[in-house]
Amino acid sequence: MRHGRKTLSPPVNSASLQLGSILLLAFVTKTLKESGTRNLDPRSIPISEPLVLQVLGKNSLDSSKKLDFFRWCSSLRPIYKHTACTYSHIFRTVCRAGFLEEVPSLLNSMQEDDVVVDSETFKLLLEACIKSGKIDFAIEILDYMEELGTSLSPNVYDSVLVSLVRKKQLGLAMSILFKLLEACNDNTADNSVVESLPGCVACNELLVALRKSDRRSEFKQVFERLKEQKEFEFDIYGYNICIHAFGCWGDLHTSLRLFKEMKEKGLVPDLHTYNSLIQVLCVVGKVKDALIVWEELKGSGHEPNEFTHRIIIQGCCKSYRMDDAMKIFSEMQYNGLIPDTVVYNSLLNGMFKSRKVMEACQLFEKMVQDGVRTSCWTHNILIDGLFRNGRAEAAYTLFCDLKKKGKFVDGITFSIVVLQLCREGQIEEALPKGKLNLACKLFEIFTDMGVHPVNYTYNSMMSSFVKKGYFNQAWGVLNEMGEKFCPTDIATYNVVIQGLGKMGRADLASTILDKLMKQGGGYLDVVMYNTLINVLGKAGRFDEANMLFEQMRTSGINPDVVTFNTLIEVNGKAGRLKEAHYFLKMMLDSGCTPNHVTDTTLDFLGREIDRLKDQNRNQ
Repeated sequence: MRHGRKTLSPPVNSASLQLGSILLLAFVTKTLKESGTRNLDPRSIPISEPLVLQVLGKNSLDSSKKLDFFRWCSSLRPIYKHTACTYSHIFRTVCRAGFLEEVPSLLNSMQEDDVVVDSETFKLLLEACIKSGKIDFAIEILDYMEELGTSLSPNVYDSVLVSLVRKKQLGLAMSILFKLLEACNDNTADNSVVESLPGCVACNELLVALRKSDRRSEFKQVFERLKEQKEFEFDIYGYNICIHAFGCWGDLHTSLRLFKEMKEKGLVPDLHTYNSLIQVLCVVGKVKDALIVWEELKGSGHEPNEFTHRIIIQGCCKSYRMDDAMKIFSEMQYNGLIPDTVVYNSLLNGMFKSRKVMEACQLFEKMVQDGVRTSCWTHNILIDGLFRNGRAEAAYTLFCDLKKKGKFVDGITFSIVVLQLCREGQIEEALPKGKLNLACKLFEIFTDMGVHPVNYTYNSMMSSFVKKGYFNQAWGVLNEMGEKFCPTDIATYNVVIQGLGKMGRADLASTILDKLMKQGGGYLDVVMYNTLINVLGKAGRFDEANMLFEQMRTSGINPDVVTFNTLIEVNGKAGRLKEAHYFLKMMLDSGCTPNHVTDTTLDFLGREIDRLKDQNRNQ
């Protein structure tokens, strides 16, 4: 001390400290870039959290170098130990770089350091693993969090569940959701609300995914579990999802109950709510109730949109409420909404079915004038409607015109025309005029064009021929067209064989059987066997019928009550009472329950036995 004053140390220059930190960071960064961590000396480098964070935050340094530096720092324990902040930083680095395979080892290292990162870092890890498809890593992270007793905030769980749903991992998302709900129930004793309870966003995403994939039981399970949770409240969107889903699955009672419940809870239904409810009511045929909801919607302050008008118009048309449909159609146009093709198609279909042919034609003209695009379905409705309303000439004209233009003609168009040509009651008139030949020609033309008729059209043609006794034509179509153009199915063969039986042509039935067996017997089912046995039995070809019966049993097809009734009847009527009794005993032994046809057949057999006894006495 001089002159009574203290000697002061020279002040530390903050600028010098800052410069030293910058030089140290530059040295470490340069060393890592050039040679990695092998030239780093912990005795000459004062490792600290700020330095580590600066190195990890260096944009010019490769992520792999950052990871090596982080591990090198970890090897300096107990001189240096990473903090939650540095772990959070390295986790963000590996997620951005895609080094997710490093996550498990980093979690183990973090556990050794007795450090826990914040919930946002866990959220980042989970989302990165899920988005990259590493679901196993995500499960490991969740298990690790559970061991630590760490709970994510609600928005973090929402994000995780949404990510799982969007990756179509619905089973895992449901498992996590149920575990969260169970944890919430376990903590209700102390009146505390569990922080990990997910919100509406995640639950709504899960419910939507389950509905779209038609997983009804899982949807109902999630719905019921959420309803049991007192702390969880559905929002408007959640109610809309459930109203729509239950309604589409036929549970109208639940849909209406939820609609009433949401209003009782003070939630104001929005346009989507009304759209869902109107659609549900129309689907189940309660169009009158749908119109009541429609009126409520207009008075609720919400403006119906194009979808609303479309579904209510479709519902009205399907229930033949054409006046209501046209009124809503007019309101739609008055409100400046442009009807699309679906709306016009619904109106056209409804008008034709309501026998309003003139109005339907006028509406079609308006559709064309307004520039609304017509489709194949539009013209199919027109052609079918004209046929069904006695305007066959106009329908044929339209069909031929479309065919010449080469557009708006598909397999359904072809089917409509062929069915009209083969319609029952017109067959006899059709043949002399060559319309059945026209139907066959159409069959060939359209198949050459690559337009394949549906199976029921083909079967309808065959049925029309057979029912009217034109078996030669049916047999020709079957041979010449069946294999060349359209693969005949079992219904076709059943139709032909039944026709053969009525005509007494059991020989041709046997020919068909041989043909089927050469094709591998794939068409033979219990109905086909019963049909063939009946035809052969009535023709007195019992040996063939019995052989077919044995073949049926050996092929693994169990005879049903029709099979046994057929065998009992044909043998009984032919006087083969022993054989009839044999099949009756076999029927009872096999556990096949007799029906009223069996009783009728047995009554006949009883009378035949009595007749034979009387005949023997008289002799």
